Amino acid sequence: MPGDPRDFHREQEHPWSCIASCVAILKAWSGPDPAPTEAELLAGWSDPKTDLTHLANAGALRVWDANDLRDLDRLRAALQDMWLIVTLFPGPLTFFSLARQPALISKHGPLVRGDDPRRALGMPHAVVLVGVLEAGGFCYLDPYFPVKGQPLSLTEDELLEAWTGVVVIPTLPAQRVSSIVGV
Repeated sequence: MPGDPRDFHREQEHPWSCIASCVAILKAWSGPDPAPTEAELLAGWSDPKTDLTHLANAGALRVWDANDLRDLDRLRAALQDMWLIVTLFPGPLTFFSLARQPALISKHGPLVRGDDPRRALGMPHAVVLVGVLEAGGFCYLDPYFPVKGQPLSLTEDELLEAWTGVVVIPTLPAQRVSSIVGV
């Protein structure tokens, strides 16, 4: 995979534009140059701009079973050769992120407000999985936050708790994708 993940990070311009930012990140990573910006993507998308179907602009939009360990294995296998967009429930994601120090600060304020973010599911938040940790967790880029301090990480248990099951497999040569994830 080319380069440092931070080289491809795009901080979202709006509190609600994680989908467009993740598509821009994935397109920047997968090429060709130049990749579209978040603003260019949003200008071409129908309303609502937060519709999960817009994730298909980066590749094949799939819904896997977030509670099936076989699908976790599929994520792990796919990350050997590519990056993936996944959507996470923002409450658990915020809870796990706050447990790590230093906690990142967004220009948009907290992703989830309240005393008990772990229980707040809310509208799914898109991030880009960029790798697997030796300890079994996952590395990801979160466009809600600036590049400093990224990539972030989640353990397998944390990912399973936060993941909605939505995954985007990037548009790459067909034989490469099908051999990895059976698409």
